[in-house]
Amino acid sequence: MRRADVLLCWMLVAVSGCDGDLTVARPDAEVPPMPAAAVRPMSRDGAPSARTEHALFWTGTEALVWGGQTWRGQGILSLETGGGRYDPRTNTWRKIPTLGGPGVRSYPAVVFTGRELIVWSGAPSVGGPGFSDDPVASGARYDVANDTWTPMSASGGLALLCTYGGAVWSGSEMIIWAGDVTSGGRAYDPSTDRWRTISNVGEPSRRRVYTSTFVSDQVVVWGGNTLNNDAALGDGARYDPSTDTWKPVSLVGAPSPRYLHGAIAVGERLLVLGGSLYANSQISAFADGGLYDPRTDTWSVLPASPHFSARQYQSMVWTGTRVLVWGGAPYGFDPPYNDGVVFDPATRSFTPLEPSLPLAPRILHAATWTGSEMIVFGGGNLSTSEMFGDGVVYRP
Repeated sequence: MRRADVLLCWMLVAVSGCDGDLTVARPDAEVPPMPAAAVRPMSRDGAPSARTEHALFWTGTEALVWGGQTWRGQGILSLETGGGRYDPRTNTWRKIPTLGGPGVRSYPAVVFTGRELIVWSGAPSVGGPGFSDDPVASGARYDVANDTWTPMSASGGLALLCTYGGAVWSGSEMIIWAGDVTSGGRAYDPSTDRWRTISNVGEPSRRRVYTSTFVSDQVVVWGGNTLNNDAALGDGARYDPSTDTWKPVSLVGAPSPRYLHGAIAVGERLLVLGGSLYANSQISAFADGGLYDPRTDTWSVLPASPHFSARQYQSMVWTGTRVLVWGGAPYGFDPPYNDGVVFDPATRSFTPLEPSLPLAPRILHAATWTGSEMIVFGGGNLSTSEMFGDGVVYRP
């Protein structure tokens, strides 16, 4: 097996969280408001275990951490159940219960509706392409207000592995397009607990490690690599749930083919940044990207900036006016970065993220935006086999 294949198998796992009974972290003293451009560490008391590739969502008052994998050394990955809820006002954690939950999963589809965390399918152990465990057609919804799980209907649902990308929340449905499944996609309505099959006419070609982003009322699937020879892709398609139709994404002005790139909705446009390419037994990382407008099917080129090093697996959050980018690495087994940039789409400019975050360099971490602060949690360093269970709250 090539080194790149080992890396891909290691990275394409998305799993569960912490096991144990429901506990509440001991309240700390009220944290005073931070001044502008400040950063503070998150409490470790009651926090989820160290992990990578986990989900991180903002509920309006708390950050939800769910899923992820734990590196146990000697090439062994471990799946756990559960997760945690973090309150930045009091700097305290409490556990997400496991009773009635989906249990351990790798490659699940995970979205947050604003009220519920939805976890669907995935495999019940560390798996993926080349592994024997098959995905299961089951899932559960976690109600944040009631702190309880509810099983999801399996009728019409698709057993799948979401390998980076695949699931988005449209405002009314969880829409899943799994690039390594040959039977198209599904949409799930939690208000009715029902599934529908989405059209496969005009859908993208089969792929993995692509991105799916909900932007301008459409699901935009872009990039990734082929299933058979790891060839990078520079195309995509956009799905309109109101008409159940796909349309191709323009190739004119699009970024070069790549996978493991970052993608995020920036207002009514899609920002694609970074990523990598495996060709001729070499890994090449990118520092450039593009802005895509699905309303006009047009790209705007973003050339590389001296403030942003070529990388993959960086976190990206949208503040409403700017994109905060942090972490990543030029290649998974290379030493990662602990720096970042601020991208302003109005001026198409990059500036350094300041002050620096007091975190060890890492990849496969997660970040979310609260409305005024960025929360960064977890991640790992493949070059040293380290896993991290710490995080920060950053106010730009």
